[in-house]
Amino acid sequence: MVISDFLSILASMMVSPESLSVLIAGIAIVVLTSLFPQALERLRATFFAGLRILLGIPPAKERPGPKPLYSERVSQLSASLIKASSEVDCILQEMVQVSQERATAISSLEQQLTELSEEEKELRAKIESLEKTPVPVADYFATLIEGGEKRERRRDYLLFGLGLVASFPISIIVAIVLHLIGL
Repeated sequence: MVISDFLSILASMMVSPESLSVLIAGIAIVVLTSLFPQALERLRATFFAGLRILLGIPPAKERPGPKPLYSERVSQLSASLIKASSEVDCILQEMVQVSQERATAISSLEQQLTELSEEEKELRAKIESLEKTPVPVADYFATLIEGGEKRERRRDYLLFGLGLVASFPISIIVAIVLHLIGL
């Protein structure tokens, strides 16, 4: 009954259908927000935005909040400056550590390079001396070494055979002595 009275009052006021729908939506919003108070602000903003669009009014500009006091701004700025300073200190410490590690690596590489260059000089000197050696001399050294290897081979077989012959009587003597001792 209340709703039909309300609608008849609105019809007598010569309200356009678009405006009537906006008003009905507003009333529905008020009823719903009384049931669900946490949604009040969101629905109110939506309602007024729709009303402004229907009436052709430009959207409302957000009002800036009150400016913080100068002392608050200074304390916020100093806190952010302290935080930024500590972050810069951490970054600088990391940079120092990385640069020290790189310096150590560079010095070890320089040392290795020095050692390798000395080894290269020695090898070049050996190569040059071998290149200056005449071919007949190299052949002569090869025959000397080859003959020594043959003699060494014969000597090795001889020593092996003598070791077998000598170890047999020694092992028999050791076995007899151990038997007599009782071990």
